[in-house]
Amino acid sequence: MKEEDSNTTIKNMKEEDFESIISKFEGLKTRIKYRSSSALGKLLFHKILPYYLPKKAVYYVIYTELKCKKLYRLTRLAGIDGKLYDSIKVIKIGKTDFVPFGRLYEIISETENIDTIFSTLQSTLANLTEDCIIILCGFDILIALEGVQVLRKIREFYEDLPDVTIFLTSRDGIYSDVIDKILEDFHDINLTIQQQEFSESSFVTVEESVLDITSFPIP
Repeated sequence: MKEEDSNTTIKNMKEEDFESIISKFEGLKTRIKYRSSSALGKLLFHKILPYYLPKKAVYYVIYTELKCKKLYRLTRLAGIDGKLYDSIKVIKIGKTDFVPFGRLYEIISETENIDTIFSTLQSTLANLTEDCIIILCGFDILIALEGVQVLRKIREFYEDLPDVTIFLTSRDGIYSDVIDKILEDFHDINLTIQQQEFSESSFVTVEESVLDITSFPIP
């Protein structure tokens, strides 16, 4: 496809076309890399969650107090009504029972060792069905701090789950190439949110995928 044709596709994609792409992520493990928190928020809170919330039970796993506070500010600054997400079950790895939205489903002390954190997480989510979606937030920090031990635990965690829909968010450029490629291999779809030059618009680049999809805009 010529570059100008690709740009035309990005500009002209309709909301229903975008939802058609999101629907294909069902039952798969998707990693979303980002540089802009606001662009990630637009994709998650304006697009992905509104699509899946009426269809599935959503479990939002958040690591650290700082990430919870940042998500709270992000949703409020974006004009997102937290009441729309009251049904979200938040599993927090932190110190307090504060959550940015939804309701606290489980709290795991962030002072626990990695084995305990993941064993508690696995037991909490042991009975999930395919009608569930899990969003993992802040695990890029955990990987950066603790290294390959966390990669092993994420792999085991994924292997023990049924074919639920998973989204893992991670900041772009935070890992070494080796860790980045291992995480890529853990996921069925690997996306990167890009900011269009001289524009506030964002689009999603498909880095690697089991699906035959190409880059697409965030309408």
